[in-house]
Amino acid sequence: MTGDRLNLQDIVGSEIEVQHIIIHRRLVPARDGKPAQQLTEIVLIAPNGEMYATCSPFVASALSDWATIVGDPPWSPAAKFVVSQRTTAQKRTMLYLTAVS
Repeated sequence: MTGDRLNLQDIVGSEIEVQHIIIHRRLVPARDGKPAQQLTEIVLIAPNGEMYATCSPFVASALSDWATIVGDPPWSPAAKFVVSQRTTAQKRTMLYLTAVS
């Protein structure tokens, strides 16, 4: 996937609109000298063409839950979510989406 996209982590607290979703595998460089990992990247596409990317499994879960309720994308009108950050039991922070009514 190419093109300009914002990291979802950079817009925590913001409200976004999502009309389309692209999910693909991506090689992500690891930190601390560990080998790179193949992760699933989720790209959220707004009606105006803005794109937001993340590899968060919590975002994947939130989108799956939303699709169970309203159906698979593309969504028209676009779904609205607030990007939030939660702390796991292991004290890691993970991104999450909360639907806006």
